[in-house]
Amino acid sequence: MCPLSLCGEKLATRNSHLETAITMTKFKTTLILLTLLQFTFFYCPAAASYPFRMSGLRLEITSNYDDNILRYSDRDLERFENNTEYYPSKLTTVDDWKNEFTAKAYFESRSIFSRPLKIKYFGKFAHYYRNSFRNYTNHTLLLSQYITRNLEIHFKYFYMPDYYLREYRDRNSDEYHSCSFDDNQARLGINYRFSKKTEMTVQTQFEQIYYNQYFTEYDSELMLYEGILEHKFSLDFRVNLKIGFCVSENIGYQPSLNGAESSLFEEDTEYGDSSYEEEIYQAEIRYRMKKLWGEDTWFTLQYKLRHRIYTTDNSLESDPFHAGRLDDRNRAILEISRSLSPRLNAALKYTLEWRTTESDCQSVIEAKEFQQNIFSLSLTYKLF
Repeated sequence: MCPLSLCGEKLATRNSHLETAITMTKFKTTLILLTLLQFTFFYCPAAASYPFRMSGLRLEITSNYDDNILRYSDRDLERFENNTEYYPSKLTTVDDWKNEFTAKAYFESRSIFSRPLKIKYFGKFAHYYRNSFRNYTNHTLLLSQYITRNLEIHFKYFYMPDYYLREYRDRNSDEYHSCSFDDNQARLGINYRFSKKTEMTVQTQFEQIYYNQYFTEYDSELMLYEGILEHKFSLDFRVNLKIGFCVSENIGYQPSLNGAESSLFEEDTEYGDSSYEEEIYQAEIRYRMKKLWGEDTWFTLQYKLRHRIYTTDNSLESDPFHAGRLDDRNRAILEISRSLSPRLNAALKYTLEWRTTESDCQSVIEAKEFQQNIFSLSLTYKLF
């Protein structure tokens, strides 16, 4: 065993290399975004010689205040305040301001099935004011095509690299490292409009969540199936209902490496088999308050419940974080949006998210239950 000073020096060196790798990944993804924006600006609306024309470009900035950026439980919040955490934390404060910068580019192709193929690209960069290690980027590509007047198919691809979670202990090196993952999502859906007031969407999504080199045992793949029904009661009032089912498999789990970790459950190491099934329910109402604040002011209220059942066959003794565990992840959103001009839109939003956990292990409940409040202001400018 090496002296403490040498171990600390090695740990610092590895952390430095990891931070460098993370910075390079973020630089590369930002460079991709800037390149796409350059393409957007130089190949604009319309030359008939191009198979696609640009139909719109919007820039959005959102400023958020988040009172619990790592979704700490009450127990972990107290440990942070008292400087008694079991593992090192990079946090400067548990709350922070986050600014998001998003570019939204819209394209249309020449007619296919007598209708144009519509393409949307959204690129986002999120920056935390005091905890910059939480910064991230993501990219979204959306394609939609009407086959008939009422039938539309759509495809979505989402990519988010190097999203940071927390510091965890790596079982192989017995050292603490930043735990982050890459998220890839591909979704295919069909939308059918029964009438001008009612439409339904069915869609399926495949998602890969792959962690960095220290935590590959967390890698997972999941399938999601959803149905969405929207009805417009009037021009000013509409309701959207969603129901879904998800199956996630912890493909990185290796039973041979688990079994003697039960003594570590106090520090949320997440060892074990995290495979689960999840039921998803969401309801949203939108109401235009034109009598109160004008023609283009919308009020939106949304509630989402994700009921998760962990499906591991492991015993409570060998896998206390997952055996017999049930999670209810709740999210409520209140939003008011208004057009300030034909080109500028503003939105105020409050998001409350919380998780309740059932487990025969009380420490799991204390580690996993959390509450998070987010207040945000968004401004979206339509260039054309």
